Amino acid sequence: MGKIFALCSQKGGTAKTSSAIEIATCLHNEGHKVLLIDLDQQCDSTRNSGLIKPENNIHKIFQQECKILDGIYTTEWYDVIPASPVLSKADIIYTERDDVFLLKDVCEVLSNKYEFIIIDNPPARNVLLNMTYIAADYIICPTLSDDNSILGIVAVAQDLKKLRESRYKESHAYIIGIILAIYEPTNSHKKALSSLKKLTEDFPGDVFIATVRKSIKMAEIKTLHMPLQAYEKYNNASLDYKKIAKRIIDIYEEDING
Repeated sequence: MGKIFALCSQKGGTAKTSSAIEIATCLHNEGHKVLLIDLDQQCDSTRNSGLIKPENNIHKIFQQECKILDGIYTTEWYDVIPASPVLSKADIIYTERDDVFLLKDVCEVLSNKYEFIIIDNPPARNVLLNMTYIAADYIICPTLSDDNSILGIVAVAQDLKKLRESRYKESHAYIIGIILAIYEPTNSHKKALSSLKKLTEDFPGDVFIATVRKSIKMAEIKTLHMPLQAYEKYNNASLDYKKIAKRIIDIYEEDING
């Protein structure tokens, strides 16, 4: 049975897409079957996985304009369900009460095919993010060191709590990890790390906090449309993501083994 790990941030530019791609690649390199679902209208995970204007996408799957399996594309690193620019109108398109369960339905169909389903979300508080909260088993929040990014984590935690404690208990997901991206050993980053540790003391369960060191190579790979793991696997950021992936594998194995 596969598990769904979602990368969520309500602020843009927090290395959410980069984290989704690198984690998916690391999990694949460890011998696991991995699917990356791009739910962001900007389609960055799609494009940076080497897919340029694919015919099918998650929106067509939701609209039943293509079958789920026809919307999956295989890359040399992992499988991908692409996003669509049409998702920018998600709050207008997906207005029926049951639409919020569309992603959960897709993941349930695919959970026997993949061990890990990684979801890259838009940096917005919209219906797509609510779909993710309902579909996901675990939430990981990438962040930068600034206060606005860190406050975005608080917003995610509050949203999850409301859904878990709602009348219908629509979500069972918790934040299980925070990634402090573009990390440097400066006073501001050390202060942010301390703030995150204090913040997560009030979160339910064990929450890991990981850092990913700053690397100019992360910018280079966006023009090459490939993961950093494939471009320079011994880069500091590559090594940091490998550690995060191993932590995720531990959580997965602990879950499925009871």
